[in-house]
Amino acid sequence: AHNRLLYKLITSSIQNTSGSSRIKRWWKRTDAAVPILQGPTRRYYTTNIHTAKTSKEYGLDINIQKTKTMVINKEMEKPKMNIKIHGELLHQVKSYSYLGQMITDDGRCITEIKKRIGMAKDNFNSMRKLLTSKQITNRLKIRMIKCYIYPILMYGSETWTMNKQLEDRIDAFEMWIYRRIGRVSWTEKQTNKQVLGKLGMKKQLLREIKFRQVKYFGHIKRHDTMIKHLLEGKVEGRRARGRPRDKWEGNFKKWTGYSLAVCNTKAKDRGCWRFIAANLRCGDGT
Repeated sequence: AHNRLLYKLITSSIQNTSGSSRIKRWWKRTDAAVPILQGPTRRYYTTNIHTAKTSKEYGLDINIQKTKTMVINKEMEKPKMNIKIHGELLHQVKSYSYLGQMITDDGRCITEIKKRIGMAKDNFNSMRKLLTSKQITNRLKIRMIKCYIYPILMYGSETWTMNKQLEDRIDAFEMWIYRRIGRVSWTEKQTNKQVLGKLGMKKQLLREIKFRQVKYFGHIKRHDTMIKHLLEGKVEGRRARGRPRDKWEGNFKKWTGYSLAVCNTKAKDRGCWRFIAANLRCGDGT
């Protein structure tokens, strides 16, 4: 019920916006939903949020202590926001945790992935005596790893924008796990291939993350939701100088071998897209 009320107040706030303004993007949070505007009313919205007033009509108050502002762009020096609610200035932050995920003002997911790897390693170390025991078979150890360790790492992985650097980090973590399960010391100087052969394993963590992302992509494309409109929406203006960043959608072209237009078409066929996702999961991860 709380989420439905938030959705109604967001819709009401957007509909009451001046026609000369254009909503570029909006964020939905449990404590606040703040439209970011461009146009003549921008100055007004930096000092008084219409959402705060609209929420009163539904019995919802924005918690000033828990509500923060953040500017996401590629510039090192971020613009200073001047957003006030009930005359009190909202604190601007560089990062914050939302539903367990770390969101940063550079728009990247490297911080979140490092955090997830660290949490997974901590959990492994807390079970280290059990997971490295000689009295347990490697097969059982792998099942325990999939049950207790990997879910910590893969939480929210559907939204990660992957690149070669991040893929290498995830592969390195997986091999870190396997070397400790197999009790392989770094002084033995065994290659990753030798370690995998000793355990009778193949790398699978990265394939599982790709599988989840492909499934989530199909889920978004098959439903006419706000998430789909935000994903497909275009932002006005010119692209900044320099090499373009990797895009979340761009990964699917690389992983499936299809163009983005073909991916969009195939994703609407649930059976076809599940077949593609399954092949990616069982294949070589490319």
